[in-house]
Amino acid sequence: MLFLIELLGGFLIGCVYSLFFLPNVSGGEPKINPTIKGFIWRGMIFIPISDRIAIHIHHWVLYLIVACLCAIIQRFYTIIGFSLCLTIQGLSYEDSMDFYKHNPYVYMISSDF
Repeated sequence: MLFLIELLGGFLIGCVYSLFFLPNVSGGEPKINPTIKGFIWRGMIFIPISDRIAIHIHHWVLYLIVACLCAIIQRFYTIIGFSLCLTIQGLSYEDSMDFYKHNPYVYMISSDF
């Protein structure tokens, strides 16, 4: 029973996090949006594979992996709930299955840092 409370608590925390920190629409920028050239562009993970194309690793993919790993070891139920919430939220975006995007780093100017 305790695991269910932890799971629901994590899910609730995930809902609050998504409301306050993640965009409401596909392609929107998260509220926390750092840029590290070659890895993170405006808070989103983009790995360049050419001058024109980059692979976008969606947040829902990362959270699904975290949820599965925690479920396998049967620990951290709060993290499982949080991760499941953000997986569902990420899959609700229209572009949730678009992994190949234009390389955003090609168009960066110095003011983007």
